[in-house]
Amino acid sequence: MGRVVSLWSGPRNRSTALMYSVAQRADVEVVDEPLFGHYLALSGAARPSRKEVLSAQATDPWALLPLLQPRVGRDVFLKHMACHLRGWAPEVFAEHVHVLLVREPAAVVASYRSGVDRPTLEDLGYAWQAWWWVECQRRGWPVFVLDSDRLVLDPEEGLRALCAACGWGWEPEMMAWEPGPRKEDGVWAQYWYANVHASSGWKRGASLPTAPELTQAEQTLVAECRPHHDVLKAHAMN
Repeated sequence: MGRVVSLWSGPRNRSTALMYSVAQRADVEVVDEPLFGHYLALSGAARPSRKEVLSAQATDPWALLPLLQPRVGRDVFLKHMACHLRGWAPEVFAEHVHVLLVREPAAVVASYRSGVDRPTLEDLGYAWQAWWWVECQRRGWPVFVLDSDRLVLDPEEGLRALCAACGWGWEPEMMAWEPGPRKEDGVWAQYWYANVHASSGWKRGASLPTAPELTQAEQTLVAECRPHHDVLKAHAMN
């Protein structure tokens, strides 16, 4: 049986770009946020795609379990938002390799403006990621942190680190993809993936965007996220 790699993210654009990178591999199947519908049904969270997601995805945990299992003959890469851990027993993911994708909180808070009014610590996922880091370590499960800002600055180094964590050989094809939507995209892509759809891969020598201007409420949220982010970033493998 192949491996299952679960990516637990807060920044959606960069996790989508990472999913597109992995999708260039012939030996890995990628699945976009299989637990999103379950999370929406359980939490009642408002999202611009809520109606479409609940129509398209199963919300019964028993129906979702097969999506979380290994496949015969190939690995599977599951892209999740970290808050989608809500309602799941940790043991469900015991056989997975876990990767936590983190980004500077101010940038993530600003990126949510287009889709979520007044995002919370729950929405951004930092507390979930920090909890999952401790939980995986306590249980002896493989868990790694990937710093998405460093990934932008040196994408090949970051992708090589991901491959090493997942037990994959390096494939340069992971650096690029065809622009536009992909068959793996979830039904929420129209609300969140425009920037990734306009891209064609990772850019060598890229720089980070300038720090966004934040409202007082957004600055307070960044301060809530900061301790979780900083602990995770200190353990980044790239």
